[in-house]
Amino acid sequence: MPDKTKPLIKIRLLGSFGVSVGEQPVDSLENLRLQSLLAFLVLHAGESLKRSRIAYTFWPDSEEKQALTNFRNLLHKLRHALPAIDHCLSVDSQAVCWKRDAPYELDARTLESAAQNAAPQADNTRALPNLEKAALLYQGELLPDCYEDWAIPFRDRLKHSARQVLSQLVSILKENGHYAEAIGHCCALIRLDKLSEPSHYALIELHALNGDRAAALQAYKRCEAQLQKDLQIPPGAELQALHKSIVEGTLKRKSTYQKTEHTPQGSDTDQANPSPPESSLPPAKPKLGYALFASFAVLIALAGILLFRGSDPSTTPAEKSIAILPFENRSDIDADAYFTDGIHDDLITRISQVEDLKVISRTSVMGYRDSSKSLEKIARELGVATIVEGGVQRSGDEIRINVQLIDAQSGYHLWAENYTRKSTAANIFALQSEIADAVSRELQSVFTPPGQASPPQIPTENLAALEAYFYGRANAINTTSEGLAKAIAHYKRAIEIDPDFAEAHAAIALAYLNQIHFSGKPVQAQTGIAQGHIAKALELNNTLSNTYVSLGQLKYYETDYVAAERAYQTAIELDPNNTQAYIQYAISRHYQFGDYQTALKLSLKAGELAPRDPGPRLEQSSVLMSLGRVEEAKALLQQLIAEDPQNATAIGRLAWLYDESLNQYDAAIRLYRQAYALDPTNQNLSSRIAWAYFNLGDEEKFISWSERDIAVAPASHKVTFLKGFIHEFRGEIDESIANFSALKKSDQFYHWSAYKVTAAAVAAGRYPEAIEGFTVAYPWAANPDCAINASNLVQVIDYVYLLHLNGRHEQSRALGDRVIAFLPQATRISHTGYKFFDAHLYLSRGDSAGALAAIREFVELGGSTTLLGKETYTQSLHEEPEFKRLLDIVESRLAKQRQQIATWEAKGELAPIPDLEVSLGR
Repeated sequence: MPDKTKPLIKIRLLGSFGVSVGEQPVDSLENLRLQSLLAFLVLHAGESLKRSRIAYTFWPDSEEKQALTNFRNLLHKLRHALPAIDHCLSVDSQAVCWKRDAPYELDARTLESAAQNAAPQADNTRALPNLEKAALLYQGELLPDCYEDWAIPFRDRLKHSARQVLSQLVSILKENGHYAEAIGHCCALIRLDKLSEPSHYALIELHALNGDRAAALQAYKRCEAQLQKDLQIPPGAELQALHKSIVEGTLKRKSTYQKTEHTPQGSDTDQANPSPPESSLPPAKPKLGYALFASFAVLIALAGILLFRGSDPSTTPAEKSIAILPFENRSDIDADAYFTDGIHDDLITRISQVEDLKVISRTSVMGYRDSSKSLEKIARELGVATIVEGGVQRSGDEIRINVQLIDAQSGYHLWAENYTRKSTAANIFALQSEIADAVSRELQSVFTPPGQASPPQIPTENLAALEAYFYGRANAINTTSEGLAKAIAHYKRAIEIDPDFAEAHAAIALAYLNQIHFSGKPVQAQTGIAQGHIAKALELNNTLSNTYVSLGQLKYYETDYVAAERAYQTAIELDPNNTQAYIQYAISRHYQFGDYQTALKLSLKAGELAPRDPGPRLEQSSVLMSLGRVEEAKALLQQLIAEDPQNATAIGRLAWLYDESLNQYDAAIRLYRQAYALDPTNQNLSSRIAWAYFNLGDEEKFISWSERDIAVAPASHKVTFLKGFIHEFRGEIDESIANFSALKKSDQFYHWSAYKVTAAAVAAGRYPEAIEGFTVAYPWAANPDCAINASNLVQVIDYVYLLHLNGRHEQSRALGDRVIAFLPQATRISHTGYKFFDAHLYLSRGDSAGALAAIREFVELGGSTTLLGKETYTQSLHEEPEFKRLLDIVESRLAKQRQQIATWEAKGELAPIPDLEVSLGR
């Protein structure tokens, strides 16, 4: 019970802000930030709020330490401005709590309490005083001057409570013949949602029942004009029928329209929000028994609105764009956040299939969770015209979801709906098709993904399987080694529960394939497992876009690059908003076909769909490096790191830029170490560090990091590559060549394998063996008209040299001429550059000066690598004075870089090397 000896604090948050202590108004809370903090605390009454949570909510863009300082200062100011709240607060160093039994009154709390008690009673007139009091409390939205995101769910919830109260009032008053009073409350309902056809229906009917036919017809005209203005649709069939009955004078005293029930026979009814008996309101919007598919229907409707709005020829493409912001988990259980995010993810996937509608990716919108930015600013950053917000709550065996569509520029709510149902699979089947069809008819929208003549299949009948799938997808998003392992475990459970869950099969296949790169898993084993899941997914449902992304990855590792690209193209045809399909297609164009311009266009398209997602920009940076636009790539990566200083992938990619495009191995190693400290299970980073030390000429560090990499991922496709160089450095040439020979075409470093094995044969004077082995590795090279592109340029140059060694001079020169003509299109120094290898081309022509000129250009551009002094094909130049001079320059650069690393290490300025057990994930 509240302590009556303490002064009573009265707080008004609805319509305007006001506070009084006792009967004395408080004028010291004019600061909006203080008002917002007070509202936040009192609306969370009874909940212990961690200081870090409040700090992040109010200052999401600040560093944690600064945000906590800001909160401490603001709380101090609030307590100083309103000393009486010390009786209401429990404060310690970790948390703050507004006591539920504190001496206070809150208009919002009184309103919600009245709404909860608004259920029909035997004598409804007894509920009238409390309902009318609650209706008077709702003088407008919660904190109308507050634009912070945390307030939105409370604002929506209270608006819903007000709607419940007013609807109950209208029903009771109408039932008792008090039409004039009911009209006033019905007008308030319409002010809450001017596009609510049920509210307009009630108002028109009440005017008619009150004997005012002219007012009824005017109300219909206003409704018709509003719907046409905002949605460009006519009133629904029920409204038109009501209008006709008023015009013809056939409306009876009792409503001619009975509420339609959408609950399947035998299922549980909605006890949380029951409708009044014999309500004059038209049927509510269809409600889906299970929130996931309710949300599908809602967003299908939203897509219909957007497409209908965009049907006018003057509509610009930007108007047909939408961002679905992260849904709020309004359950008491933190674990339900996975479920909420899963619903949100699937909504994005489903709505993205609407033709000509630009839908922002999940990863881009997730950055706006709990953001304090205005919707207008978020929309501007994402490049969209409309925003969807919503929330999900599970309580017992019931689930509630609310969704609203907002015009971002004006802040105007275009459409909103709330759903409450039992959380059972039984409700899904009976309603899913019916609701989708009904909404499509009502909004004149079409939701049929390409190639589908019928509504989309329901992913799974089993709620537990769906939840396991959601957990898996949440873990797979960041593609860390640990995350992928957890994702696979959850996907396995989903498939065990429902073996016919196609989406789960597609997702687990992609996770297994991603483990090849991020976890160092063996190619053959992973592709073997993935293949079965992809086949099953295609058998169950061959219209899933993500299945074709997985198929493309599988074909990529099977080195069938043409089939891989066909799969990516199919994925995009099925879902034109599938960001991952564009990225993978870009990677294929980039690395397998050397088509940098198309790769850049594809990555830019992915970036348009996912403007806040690191993935597209990471690929853009790689393509820019290949195009020689290094400074642009660097700026892009630095921007990513500024946005998220903990982004190990972006830091590692910047290290790669310094490594491959600038040959600044000291800076690269420093950044690699930073990324590795953030993501110690990333086997890709440890091998990169090893290779940077290789280029730097530090054989000891190369061996130690290689051995670490091998210990972390002993079955990786990189192991045989690293072992080959370890044996070479130790003088174990036979063992070295044996390892290089064991590399497969699907391995990342297969080009090195072909070069090292061929070079060993050349060094031994076995030229026929060298060219024979080379053409086995690259059968396309034997074609005199073979295509030359940036991806195969180095291999073509080497083939020109091998042709020369084997006395096939005419063929060598002809192919060499084609290579020289292509060189201006390629870059010399980058991860896909040809470095100094064009020297081989000039040596094949007996042009030592040309070969030295090529090496000189490489060095003058900043090229530095110990490979220069060890390379087999340029052996004939190694005693030339000019070559020695250039080699001295390179060695001097590398020595300075090695010294710089030693200095950083001595000063403790390099990120610590994680314990091996940590890297092993133990």
